[in-house]
Amino acid sequence: MSQSVLGREYSSENLSNRMMNFVQFLRELGLIYMRKRRDGRFYPTNLAVSYMKGSQASVALGNHRDISKYFLENKRNKDGFIVVESNFRVYAYTDSDLHAALIAMFSVISYRFPGCICCVITRESIRESLLMGISADKILHYLLSHLHPQAGNAFPPTVIDQLYLWEMETGKMTFKEGVLYSNFLSHSQFEFLHEFASSLPSQSSSSSENPSEESSVKGGVLYANASRRMMVVDETSHEPVKKHWKANKSRFES
Repeated sequence: MSQSVLGREYSSENLSNRMMNFVQFLRELGLIYMRKRRDGRFYPTNLAVSYMKGSQASVALGNHRDISKYFLENKRNKDGFIVVESNFRVYAYTDSDLHAALIAMFSVISYRFPGCICCVITRESIRESLLMGISADKILHYLLSHLHPQAGNAFPPTVIDQLYLWEMETGKMTFKEGVLYSNFLSHSQFEFLHEFASSLPSQSSSSSENPSEESSVKGGVLYANASRRMMVVDETSHEPVKKHWKANKSRFES
């Protein structure tokens, strides 16, 4: 391994069963890449080459975040124990139950050996951590703050970008509590109540199904559709709107 070259293919066809078992062990540790055991070839990873040769890779930057501050000499954690691979595997060289529990909050632990925890970051594990209030920034801050000294300045930019992409997925839909008003007998009833609800203080950002109707969505109104005579008001506005309708509905009775 000390004479291996990053990216070069090495044959495993002439290796004994004992050596093949050792190769599989290195594969689980992320030191070599082998797609399948029967392929008959493997490749040393950047992690293996960095460990064996002590090479210092250049600082890897994500497209949207600057992580160079973590690689300043006076900022590096000399007791770091985490190595992150571009295949989303994380290796924590520690026996601490606390760190094992922290890592398990955003990854799936595959193996745990004495002094080494092997885990993988998945979309599902990140979604669960986001539901617990752990942001992508916090996850990256933990990983980078505990980066192993022998990992050099290498941190996979694909991992950084993917964490933020997974975090952005959770922002595609937002849920707001509201009350639906519908089944108005006339358009004048709808306009009367809609005008009052729109004059109330806004509690949250509003949205409309049709951009041309944005002017009708304001104040305490979360959603409005004049053609269908329906609207949704936020919880805070519900009681004032209900009282206003009860006090004035007799005007529309004939």
